[in-house]
Amino acid sequence: MSIDTHVYTRVLRRESHDSRTAPAVVTASLLALLLGALLVLGIWMIIDERVATGVAEFLSGRHVAFDVGGVALGGGIILLLLAILLIWLALAPGRRDRRSRSTDRLAILVDNGVLADTVADRVAEAEGLDRSNVSVVVGRTRASVHVTPTSGVALNPESVREVARETLTAAGFVSEVRVRIAERGVVS
Repeated sequence: MSIDTHVYTRVLRRESHDSRTAPAVVTASLLALLLGALLVLGIWMIIDERVATGVAEFLSGRHVAFDVGGVALGGGIILLLLAILLIWLALAPGRRDRRSRSTDRLAILVDNGVLADTVADRVAEAEGLDRSNVSVVVGRTRASVHVTPTSGVALNPESVREVARETLTAAGFVSEVRVRIAERGVVS
C-alpha cells in the first residue's frame, strides 16, 4: 500500500460519514451557558446579601413555593433523556448516502442518488420506457427498481434486474437488485 492509499482511505471515510460536531457544539454551548449562569449568580450573591439569603433558603428547602422533589425528579428525567440522546449520537453509525472505492491511483466517492439516476436512465433506455416511469432507490446493500410500464406492454422483471445489476457492476458498486413492476401501466 502506498501513502496515497492511506490518504484515500482517510478522506473517503471522512466524506462518507457524518460529523459529530453539531452535537458536541450544542452540548458545549449548554454547559458554557450553565456555568456562565452559575458564575453570574455567584457574583450576584457576593454583591447582594438578600440574593445569598434567598439561595440559602431555597437550597435548605424553606420558603419554597413548589415541590423540590418533583423538580429534582423532572430535572433528572430531562438529564437522563439528554444523556441517552448524546450516547446514541456518539454510537450510531452516522453514514451518509454515499459509496466509495479506491485504487492505487484514485479514489471515487459517489452519492447513492447519482447511482440511482444512472440505473434508472439505463433501465428506461434498455426497456424502451419514458424515464419518468422508472424510479430507483439505492441503499447500502440493495437497489430497488420500480417500473411503471406502458399499457399493454409486458415487461420481464429478470431483464430489468439484469440491466440494473450490469449498470451497478460497471460503475464498480455491486448490490442486490429488487425489481417491482406496477400492475397498471400508463398511457403513452
